[in-house]
Amino acid sequence: MTRSSPPPDGIPILEQPRLRWRRMPEEVGSARVAELSEQQNILGAEWATHRPAVFGVAYRLLGSVADAEDVAQDVWLRAAGADLDNVDDLRAWLVTVAARRS
Repeated sequence: MTRSSPPPDGIPILEQPRLRWRRMPEEVGSARVAELSEQQNILGAEWATHRPAVFGVAYRLLGSVADAEDVAQDVWLRAAGADLDNVDDLRAWLVTVAARRS
């Protein structure tokens, strides 16, 4: 942070540094977006099948519907952000994450 000239009351103002963003080449960015979109569509279809198991494990471990819903949502967010290409059994992976988050 850099200091600017002090204001009239004598307290210095700290300025935020300027961030520089690099742009990704358009063809790389659009291909990555399409790949992520396809992966999330597949995951969404699978999630509808496995969500009851995820919720059930969380509910049995926590004993509260609200807490189990929170865990199920957290598992969904983790799955959406994870690289699931090397996962052989998605249901087992989701249930394991739910048990560890509970």
